[in-house]
Amino acid sequence: MSDNAVEVSSAEEGAPDETYEMKISMSVLEALGINLYSNAAAVVSELVANAWDADANLVEINWNAGGDDAFVEISDDGRGMTREELKRKFLTVGYSKRTTEGGLSDGYKRPFMGRKGIGKLSVFSIADTVEVHSARNGERNAFRIEVDELKKRIEDDKAYHPEPIDVLPALGAHGTIIRLTNLRRRRIDVALNALRKRVARRFDVLTLVAPKAADGETPLDAVKSQISDLRRMIEADPADTTASNALAGLFYVTLNGAPISFDDRIELKKLEYLWEFGAERIPAESLAADAVRTVLPASVPGDSTWLVSGWFGTTARPDQLVEDDEAGSLKNIMVLSRGRPIQESILERLDFSRLFVSYTTGQIRADFLDTDDQDDIATSDRQRLMEDDPRVVALRDFLRAALLRASDQWSEWRPKRKAKEVLANNKPIKDWIESLPKYQQDPATKLMGTIESLSIPESTDAAKDRRRLFQSGIIAFERIGLREDVERLNQLSTMQTDDILTVLATLDSYESAMYLDLIRARIETIQSFKDDVAENVLEKVLQEKLHANLWLLDPAWDRISQDVSMEERVFELAETFGAERPEEDALKRIDLRYCNVQNRHVIIELKRPGVKPDIDVLYDQGLTYIRALTQILEETGRSDEPYEVIFVVGQKPGAKKSPPSKNPDDYSRERVAELNGRVFRYQELIHKARAQYSEYIEKNKNLTRVAEVLDALSD
Repeated sequence: MSDNAVEVSSAEEGAPDETYEMKISMSVLEALGINLYSNAAAVVSELVANAWDADANLVEINWNAGGDDAFVEISDDGRGMTREELKRKFLTVGYSKRTTEGGLSDGYKRPFMGRKGIGKLSVFSIADTVEVHSARNGERNAFRIEVDELKKRIEDDKAYHPEPIDVLPALGAHGTIIRLTNLRRRRIDVALNALRKRVARRFDVLTLVAPKAADGETPLDAVKSQISDLRRMIEADPADTTASNALAGLFYVTLNGAPISFDDRIELKKLEYLWEFGAERIPAESLAADAVRTVLPASVPGDSTWLVSGWFGTTARPDQLVEDDEAGSLKNIMVLSRGRPIQESILERLDFSRLFVSYTTGQIRADFLDTDDQDDIATSDRQRLMEDDPRVVALRDFLRAALLRASDQWSEWRPKRKAKEVLANNKPIKDWIESLPKYQQDPATKLMGTIESLSIPESTDAAKDRRRLFQSGIIAFERIGLREDVERLNQLSTMQTDDILTVLATLDSYESAMYLDLIRARIETIQSFKDDVAENVLEKVLQEKLHANLWLLDPAWDRISQDVSMEERVFELAETFGAERPEEDALKRIDLRYCNVQNRHVIIELKRPGVKPDIDVLYDQGLTYIRALTQILEETGRSDEPYEVIFVVGQKPGAKKSPPSKNPDDYSRERVAELNGRVFRYQELIHKARAQYSEYIEKNKNLTRVAEVLDALSD
């Protein structure tokens, strides 16, 4: 304490002391004080901002919010206030330091953070008793405000005079201490780590790298020593600009003795990709070792003075931005001006709906939003900005463009990073990719990387869900690769993560799940026909395989509709037209069948392999079935629906009624054409099926390879 210090203590007992006076309306007290702030971090931030404006180098927060003697104490080593300054600045609501003192602080020429003169009222939202202790120019003053007494005086329309009190011994030669007691428990119920992390995010002027403590020193001791050393250097040589600039740049905030540091910016270590405006400013050691950094332009179109700094970045998973309850949700980009928040989150104002934003966090500084010669566009709680101000509109457009650019880069880079992780950690997928033709390996790698990069909600089935996505991706890739469709392979591999889930989810369920089994089954069926071409087993082949595999008749007939009721009606009606209905044992052999294929009515007549039918007999039988089918369709209003009759025979049909002048083959073709029909021989079916699937057979030599990959991913 200096020799000429003046102690101002309590007034003599019984005499009212009118040293201090506070004038405020109830509506202002409640709206801008008691009810404006809902969390402790916002209140502490207001007091930290005041310390910055007072040219402080160190702000010490003593948080003791538990027990009966709970208190919160915020002290700074700034220039402090005289008694008259306490009256004029602290006790005057709405005091505008920028109007009165200019836009910069006296000593360090810092741009003032405060503007409205109401930040000091924030303390009333967490405490009912507020003490203010301040020292400057040898004066040491202190007073106490009791909120209940203040409200009572306002209700009685009387002046309120804060009580002068003894100055705390801990107050230095200059600076201010705010001591809060009678705390509002609900609003101060916050863990120390949470308070540290939230305060760390609300400023970009904090000195976050403390000096290394000497043996026996605490981190706080090291900080105080650094500040004291610089002050001594300046006292010894006032012209030492290096020391002066270094001291002006120091602004430490400690919480219960521990300096807030980059370690409290937990999101930084989680960033995979980081975009910084203007230059790289975040220390590399504060980031993940493999973080990818990109520098973006800092000039906002519209005015040459509109410049931004700061950063935004993406994490590996969206849940990393919300998994720390202490830090609160980090899934936003905070906008700061003059070093403190002016809009808590601007993301929702950017009309930016890409998946990219689910992974994004950041902190942007735009001082042009808060200049002394422009209107104040921040709301009282500094949560939002006036949306129609040209500066806000320009910033939104600028940030939207920056996010679009970054999103495109992220969509390109991230699958590549994830692909490397997949190849390093998933041997079945690595083996599958290496087994592909060279031209397919790069698209396949990109596709697997995209799937790996997809965000899947953490659950007990998360790993299983991702394996299923890999399986679907491999199946989709194999389907396209089988056709050697390079363009579609590239399209599939370069899809945005937003779209890939939709594509995999909308793959036809049958083809995506059964594709390989389907191909394998068809190859086996064709091979079985090939092995059973002997006359004595053809009937067995016919019965057991042909009707189960109607794609042998037409490759397009993958899916058929077996309508038993329609089949019975056709054959019952045909019998009334004179057709000889097959005996029951013949029906069991399934030698006559109706089905609906691709909205086409098909009647299939199967003849025993050893029988040589006559074409006119086939014609008569087919005509009978057509008459029956036509009548049914007319009765049901479907007379325009197409139909077809197919005969499967073992030997070439004869043509006894063919005129001598007519080629028997031409005669047979004409008769069948009249029915809109076709005739197949068993050997012909086998030959055509083998020809149709020969390419599949050739290209599926590695079918086992793919099946093994899918099986491995099912484990």
